[in-house]
Amino acid sequence: MPTFFNNGPSNKVAVAPQPQKRSNRHSSTAKEEIPRFRTQVSHSPYQMNSNELNGRATSNSRQNMVFSAPSEAQRLMMNEIIEKDVMIGQLKSRLQVLSARLERQQMEYDEEKSLTQKESIESRNRYLSVKK
Repeated sequence: MPTFFNNGPSNKVAVAPQPQKRSNRHSSTAKEEIPRFRTQVSHSPYQMNSNELNGRATSNSRQNMVFSAPSEAQRLMMNEIIEKDVMIGQLKSRLQVLSARLERQQMEYDEEKSLTQKESIESRNRYLSVKK
């Protein structure tokens, strides 16, 4: 029977033991019989030594890691994260639009300010020339 480890509220991992080779009473038919179980599994990223699971170096047998499907809470959290990522992207694009608009308005203000200062200087010079 698989062993379930609880690694937090929603992260469950099942460890399935490797199938063992069956021994047959009749040695002559055992050689002719096609093996039903694989006696050795090739290395995969989902294999761990049993001593890595429980912290004891008692055996070097390999076990396949079987991951359960995401729970409803995990799916809701993933959907919420995706929605927040979309919202962050929208807010970033909105921020870029607004900062571009602010920069354009600042340039227009600076141009109007410089024009107003030039007109003010010209008006003052005309006034001083007329006054003399």
